[in-house]
Amino acid sequence: TGAWARHFGDVEPIRRTFASVQALLRSGALSGVPLLTTRVPYPPPDCDVDPSVSLLASAPHVVKPTMDVTAHGDPFHRWMREQLSRGVKTLVVGGCTTTSCVRVSSQAIVRAYGPRLDVVVDLSLCAARAANYEKTAAEDADLLAIYRADLCRGRSAVDLAAWQMEQAGVRVVPSFEWRAAQVVEP
Repeated sequence: TGAWARHFGDVEPIRRTFASVQALLRSGALSGVPLLTTRVPYPPPDCDVDPSVSLLASAPHVVKPTMDVTAHGDPFHRWMREQLSRGVKTLVVGGCTTTSCVRVSSQAIVRAYGPRLDVVVDLSLCAARAANYEKTAAEDADLLAIYRADLCRGRSAVDLAAWQMEQAGVRVVPSFEWRAAQVVEP
């Protein structure tokens, strides 16, 4: 609802994903799961937690002034090392947007923590602007410059972001199976 959303104007998929996140939080499936949120340092009120995911307001957070959560001091790494020391073996990532922050941060986390951590992007907890779901990557000069033309044909920016994450060792899933996950109690 803030300046970023007003600037781009096609954020309905992000709004729907916020509703999915809220439903997951209310379901109790995350009981015992350590949570961390990131916040972009926009000026108030844009830096506030969106009311649709208000249950995350009490979760610890790190400030992330760019797309890479690992690049800004030690807060994320301190939290991650604490989770690894408690036996956490899987990190599930969600957020906005799939094509930028989720893509960049998940790959950076894989580079930093490698084989000892399974980094999973849950697409049901991610979103992007509506235009990024259109299968028009082959018509986008920026995407053609990043990806090969044959990869762009028939794909969207979100499809290409998922492909890039998978190539980097990120496990990309339509929806993470929380019931099947083993929760490690500290």
